[in-house]
Amino acid sequence: MPAAPAKLSVCFSHVHMYCNALREPEEYRRLEDKLNDFSKICSAGGAGTADVKAGREAWLGLQVKHGDPVAKVSTPEDYSPIGQDIVEQLLVGLGW
Repeated sequence: MPAAPAKLSVCFSHVHMYCNALREPEEYRRLEDKLNDFSKICSAGGAGTADVKAGREAWLGLQVKHGDPVAKVSTPEDYSPIGQDIVEQLLVGLGW
């Protein structure tokens, strides 16, 4: 009688990411400060309820205090997901 197939289990303890360049840690700290201030101004009301226009205006208003650390300034129409900074994406996208 053939042996029963073993269940396959896969898990990850870490992920490697490679990039061509990283900025100085201070640049990411400046972005973190800007994101923290942004989170105090804008709070999401749940999926599909965010006021994107008001959020963009609030974000752009933070340029006076924080400038544009890391981020490539662009209009929503000109934004491209290609060639983005990986650390910036982790900070912005995941809220780290």
